[in-house]
Amino acid sequence: MVHFLNGVFKIVLIGRNANLRIVVQFGVPVILAALAGAWLLVRLSGMTPIATYRIAGLNAEITFVKIVIGLILAAFGFLELTPWFQQISQSFDLSGRRGLLRRAAELRVEAAREEVGGQQRELARLVRSEFNTAASRQRLVDALTAWLSKIRAAAETAARLQEGGEVSGYDRRRLDRERIAAEARLAAEPGALAGSRRRLAALLGLEVLDVPLQRSKSSGLSSPRPISCERSGTTQAIA
Repeated sequence: MVHFLNGVFKIVLIGRNANLRIVVQFGVPVILAALAGAWLLVRLSGMTPIATYRIAGLNAEITFVKIVIGLILAAFGFLELTPWFQQISQSFDLSGRRGLLRRAAELRVEAAREEVGGQQRELARLVRSEFNTAASRQRLVDALTAWLSKIRAAAETAARLQEGGEVSGYDRRRLDRERIAAEARLAAEPGALAGSRRRLAALLGLEVLDVPLQRSKSSGLSSPRPISCERSGTTQAIA
């Protein structure tokens, strides 16, 4: 019953993938041999025991069926130890176990490939995000620098006009407040920009990011060429 249920389980599990020609070539002889073996087993079981003996208080018998089964098991055990039988047995996969193991290995390779691809895509996303952050900070620094230059020029002009009595002190103080606020903002932004560039360099595996952030005629800020990203033996071009 155990062997029967095991066979049914294998048919349900891998039967749809079986090759019908191989099943016929191997299955029909196996069925015939099983029937012949069952007939022989019944005949041997009905034969008179060769000898009887008593051991540890139990009655034991030496029968033809025990001798035949013992010889068959010994023969198979001896054959499995011989290199010739191992080479012959490797060319067959009657149970489908090697096929399942091969498919499992292929699935593991595919999963590893997908994992590496996912890491590449995630790394590309992080690089683009950090590059855009650094580019935005660079644009903000440029804008603050230009704005501060204009405010300083306006403040100098207001100071000269105030000396001539053409503007009030309120206008000059207002310009001074805007200048101080712009200088404070500009003093903080370069540090944030340097941090973004360091993080971008770390993502690219570089000690120093020597790729300048330049203005593009079409889309504001961009790198002058694709950034080559190498990590964990994988190269990914980040446009």
